[in-house]
This record gives sequence, structure tokens and C-alpha cells, in this order.
Amino acid sequence: MSSVSWLLHSRKEEYPPKTSEVLYGVSLAVKKVGEDIVIEGKARTLNDIIRLKRLAEEILSEMIRGYGDKRVSSASSRYR
Repeated sequence: MSSVSWLLHSRKEEYPPKTSEVLYGVSLAVKKVGEDIVIEGKARTLNDIIRLKRLAEEILSEMIRGYGDKRVSSASSRYR
């Protein structure tokens, strides 16, 4: 029985610790709370701030287009 435990222990390999590197330190959350839109963002560096700004602008533009489409469709239905 001791030979089996020796075999199991001999298979155990030590792997070097995995290192990680933060590529983009950007966090962005857009939430709808009741009637309000809440935007929360975090950035680490100037480049991350620029990325965060670009992401926020894209999301807000998309949301504005969505609201614009709803306004046009509801206004046009009143005149039918």
C-alpha cells in the first residue's frame, strides 16, 4: 500500500505560479434605477480614462438612439 501512495505523490508536479497583468483597468456599469440611469466608472491610467470615456460615449449614444426611436414611434402613432 505504501508503494501506491508513493506513485500518487510522485505524479504531483509543481507548476510555477501564474502571474497576471492588468491590460485594461477600466470598469463601467450602466444601471436603470427606477426612472434614472446611473453610470459608474473606474479607470487607472490616462489611457484607461480615454477608453472609459469612449465606452461611455458609445453606450450613451446607443441609449439616446433607443429613446429617439421610441419618441418617433409614439408620436407617429398619435397622428394615425
